[in-house]
Amino acid sequence: MIGLPADYYPIELAIELFSATELPRLLDLIGEKDVRFEKLAEVPGGLLSLRSETELTSVLATLKAAFGDRLMAGYPSIAYRERITRAVEIKHVQQHPAGPAQPFTHIRIRFYPLEPGSGFVFESALPAGVVPAELLAGAELGLSLAKDRGLLAGYPVTDFRASLAGFDFCGADPSPVALQTAARGAFQQLKMAANPRLTEPSVDLTIRLNGAPAEEVRKAMDGRSEAEIAGTDFPQTIALRFHARLAHTFGFEAELGRRAPRAQLTSIRFAGMIDVPSAEHDCDDD
Repeated sequence: MIGLPADYYPIELAIELFSATELPRLLDLIGEKDVRFEKLAEVPGGLLSLRSETELTSVLATLKAAFGDRLMAGYPSIAYRERITRAVEIKHVQQHPAGPAQPFTHIRIRFYPLEPGSGFVFESALPAGVVPAELLAGAELGLSLAKDRGLLAGYPVTDFRASLAGFDFCGADPSPVALQTAARGAFQQLKMAANPRLTEPSVDLTIRLNGAPAEEVRKAMDGRSEAEIAGTDFPQTIALRFHARLAHTFGFEAELGRRAPRAQLTSIRFAGMIDVPSAEHDCDDD
């Protein structure tokens, strides 16, 4: 998909073979495509990550031709993400059951939402050289593991900065593992404190009319588009542009072919992540 970040594949598809002996062939076929594949230990298959519906159709056709009914494919889904919307400081006490003393770790982390596309940033607000690097690495690893499991629906949390402001082992073993566990516990408190939101990818579509009636193209986009984009680079007599949620574009080319056969979808550009609508979020003040 043109304009999509190199490390982001917004469409996911679960696949499974009936026989593990055919897995090497599956991996060879996938290796020839611009897709990602995460092998699952439980079954002879895994999770495909793809860039566009066109790529999804092409990969599925290749796999079905190679394996026929010996391959099962699930329904494609969108690779949602989560984000925090409030800057907060979390103070967390992590108990470590290890006998009657019940040692624990105090940790204090400041979290800040960042601009879309910023990813995850970890830093230490403590004086340079005071904290051993392995302890900082333990805290960062704990946050990395926690963010990948999400706060709302199990999707990775992204576009935030975490600043380690302080910690105290308070009788616990002063180890990276203890700090890792405490950092994961602190992260989970963001669910109540940082007003997390579920986000999904959006795209901009350009449809060249080629003499097709513009209204027929607009009818094909009805219910799919968030907005029609006005612009001087594509006059309306030549092309129309729309902004839409990626999930709403599935099946659009087929519908466009029925309504306006002369029109052509010429580009789909990634346009950033946007919040998934919900009644709860619509009522928020911010």
